Amino acid sequence: MRDFKWNCITRNKSRKPALFVLFLRLRMKHNLFLLLILGLLSCREEESKIESNHIVVKCDAETASGDDYIAGVHKLVGAHNRSKDKSRSGAYAAKLNKDDPFGLSYGIFNVKEGDIVETSVWKDAESTTGGVVISAGKSPEGQYEFSKMVVREENGWVLIKTFFVAHRDYDTLVTYALNAGEENVYFDDIEINYYSNNKKPDASFYALEINIPEPEYDTLSTFRKKAIAQGVITKDLKEYIDASLTVGRDKIPVELRLKGDWTDHLETNKWSFRIKIKGNNAFRGMKTFSIQNPATRSFMMEWFAHKLYEREDVLTTRYIFVPVIINGVKKGVYALEEHFDKQLLEYRERREGPIVKFDESGVWQLHYMEKNENKHYKLPCLLSAEIIPFKKNRTYKSPTLSQQFKVAQGQMKRYRDHDQNVDSYFDIDALAKFIALSDIINGKHGMIWHNQRNYFNPVTNKLEPIAFDCFMDLKLLSHYTDITGLQRKGKKRFDLIDAVLSNREVEQLYMNYLQKFSHKEYLNEVFAEMKEAIKEAEKLLQFEYPSSKLDKSFFINNCKQIRSKMPEYLTFRKNVQKEPYESVEFKELPEDVIFTDIALKAYTEEKDESGVLLTLENYHLSTIEIIGYSIKQNKDSIISMRSISLPALKVKSQQKKLKMVAKPKRLYYKAANCGDKIFYANVSKWASAKKSTLLSNSQWTSLVGISKTNIYTVPSGKRTITSDIVVPKNVKLVFEAGVELDFIKGAGFISYSPVEMNGTEENPIRITSSDGTASGFTVLAPKQKSTMSHVVFSKMNTMNKNNWILTGAVTFYEAEIKIEYCTFEDNNCEDGLNLIRCNFEMSNSTVSGALSDGFDADFCTGTLTSSTFKNTGNDCIDFSGSKVKITDCIIVNAGDKGISGGEGSDLEISNCSVNGAYIGVASKDLSIVLVSNLTLVNCEYGFAAYRKKPEYGPAEIKVSSMKKNQSKHLHLLEKGSKLIYLEKEYVGTRKFDIDAMYMAYAK
Repeated sequence: MRDFKWNCITRNKSRKPALFVLFLRLRMKHNLFLLLILGLLSCREEESKIESNHIVVKCDAETASGDDYIAGVHKLVGAHNRSKDKSRSGAYAAKLNKDDPFGLSYGIFNVKEGDIVETSVWKDAESTTGGVVISAGKSPEGQYEFSKMVVREENGWVLIKTFFVAHRDYDTLVTYALNAGEENVYFDDIEINYYSNNKKPDASFYALEINIPEPEYDTLSTFRKKAIAQGVITKDLKEYIDASLTVGRDKIPVELRLKGDWTDHLETNKWSFRIKIKGNNAFRGMKTFSIQNPATRSFMMEWFAHKLYEREDVLTTRYIFVPVIINGVKKGVYALEEHFDKQLLEYRERREGPIVKFDESGVWQLHYMEKNENKHYKLPCLLSAEIIPFKKNRTYKSPTLSQQFKVAQGQMKRYRDHDQNVDSYFDIDALAKFIALSDIINGKHGMIWHNQRNYFNPVTNKLEPIAFDCFMDLKLLSHYTDITGLQRKGKKRFDLIDAVLSNREVEQLYMNYLQKFSHKEYLNEVFAEMKEAIKEAEKLLQFEYPSSKLDKSFFINNCKQIRSKMPEYLTFRKNVQKEPYESVEFKELPEDVIFTDIALKAYTEEKDESGVLLTLENYHLSTIEIIGYSIKQNKDSIISMRSISLPALKVKSQQKKLKMVAKPKRLYYKAANCGDKIFYANVSKWASAKKSTLLSNSQWTSLVGISKTNIYTVPSGKRTITSDIVVPKNVKLVFEAGVELDFIKGAGFISYSPVEMNGTEENPIRITSSDGTASGFTVLAPKQKSTMSHVVFSKMNTMNKNNWILTGAVTFYEAEIKIEYCTFEDNNCEDGLNLIRCNFEMSNSTVSGALSDGFDADFCTGTLTSSTFKNTGNDCIDFSGSKVKITDCIIVNAGDKGISGGEGSDLEISNCSVNGAYIGVASKDLSIVLVSNLTLVNCEYGFAAYRKKPEYGPAEIKVSSMKKNQSKHLHLLEKGSKLIYLEKEYVGTRKFDIDAMYMAYAK
């Protein structure tokens, strides 16, 4: 055997690092996949000690003594394979091949849990094999990290790197270069960084403190052991247990479970959890979130990706770093990620709507079997996947959400079916940004179909992508990026993203954004804007992971690669053919092989006292025979029924309808390739996904004359409208003075372009509904300016057809809007005027006679002056998440509140009056309302400040001056909320029963 030795770092009892020399013998000629066997011969302490928590070893292979490379006070084993054939620096490099596969080897003694080793080495770029290894302990409990990850390329050499965090204490760790291939591979300039005694931040960093009772903790431990043994965290191991959080002085009840799919979420002492907070509580504005080891998402890489999506207003989950303490034990820094709930939407300034995905259970059942059997099966995982919402019970029980989900299902089906009319089911601007930014960050893990999450926007009736789960572990990080649009080149079958990019309008937007985001100056601007936020995130991570920094060069290099490939892409896109949507045929499975999460799907189409109507679909690759069912009360007891046969899947699923008197919980069946074995499928409470027609055919051109430009005029005169008017994008609609439109029989007005309504005092524009059925006046014109002057809207209803449900008689979404001398009166719906995500100016206008709120603005900025609001069922003026100045306005007879600000609104109210309201001015949920020169008459409470939603905090009102205050009570203040009234401070001391408070005004 060849003598094989290397220098070794060890630690004495005081945990101070010291240098030792470790001599080993190693011989490995043939089986290069066996574990590295180390023989410890001797170890002597060097005279000098390194008093440091960070040791750096750099070796350029230039100096050797016997079989040792000399690197200052350090020695690395393997100098016998020094070669002058090729080198990066100096004259020598290590030459490795299958007969001599190990080199530049360095050992470390007494490694403690949490210690970190990073090794990088340069390898000649011509070779296709070889990498770098860090190994500790014995299999299967030990750790083995092998990486070929290329960090950068330079002058014919590539830098490869690997990263290691000790899961537990190890006697010995070794890091080395490895080449198991036939060809000679050259390695040079190795650098090893060893970090020990890494600190864990404490509760002073606003830690997440989790308390898990011992029996429940034992249950989680049992689940963890089983998951690690089988290699996948299956559904049965994701059972929730009761626990609590400590927030301040309060104990908050929660339920939590193990989180993740692969066991990297459980292999360290940082187990990943999904946490749901119970009751009227929240943590940092979130009700449901996950925590996981930052390593599972490449540390700062995932954090930066979320910040980038957020900057460009692409929906994404909140993603932060937080210290975690479990049962009093500091577990170190975790990555905390928001889950898919309405709080995500409100935080990103969206109205609540369903968040949907393709069910991925079939994928993980397939992965589990493939991992255990080492076989690959081609299965219809996506084709069979049920389209499901997050928060299933809430969605099912809410009439509004359940109706919206039906539309969302249909839109997701169109997406899966590669429907080329993408703009009718996706917000294509948001979609194009999402794809382009995924290229920029080169974090395309979140683009895989079973990782995709989409929000159904109930205002636009379209899907928006939610970016998350962009990166995996650092060793899987790719430093090679490609243009997603170019990846379609030569494909015989497109995936979901390929298919939407086949739409020319989507692809054009994507290309525009890709060029913008990959520009040299773009990332520099982003880094400058985020400088402080990056520092804060790095500071927290570096307690435990000292080398953790945002690798800016990674993203800069991605952009450089994209720019270099842009000429090829521009040529390709000019000649791209229409999508080749070819059918896929699946081969029959072997005997006794079935994937029950894919095979049979059963949907509830109709349900009443007489029974249910089911749709049955077979995605199994053999014929199945349904033989029985069970009911909810006894779901494991099979009730026999007349058998129903469904043919095997070929290209499309085989469907049948089944009418049953009973309401089944499960259906039981046999498969032709599985003998007499009996399987079951749960019956979905949802109907099967169906493409729906949202609006009737538009007759908008009947309103306007011929135009040679994109500006169309609605001439003055009276017209009765009996079918929907739908104005397309990229035009402008101008209403002349004297236009009178009477919408009857449920007809509505929907414009995807801006409107200009030029009424006069003598000759106003009138939009009305003589039968009170009009489906609203709605303008969805992102970032375009509309104007309305001297317009009267009366007796209108709102959009509520084909499960498209709005709240306003007049609705503007994502628009610039100027409203002056307009009237909104006697409308038969929730809100008289509803603005969403708008920048507005409103003056000299009147809103009256609304069933609920007169003027409701969500996530808006603007000014409101010299206007009157009266006779509303609920609030006269209601702002959510908005910043508004309100001046010289009159409020009369509000059913609840005169002026209300909620969800973090900033309102400035001056020279206004409220005559008749339960509450004159209200501030809710972290809102701040500034008041001056106000008149209050006939109000039960002058001012109210409180927390309505658990994810927010207390609110505040500051009153600097009053003209008159004749309220019965000055204030209504919940615990923690504040009123500063004429320099005197009042603070609430008791919690409110919010549900009881709002029961009378429930929408």
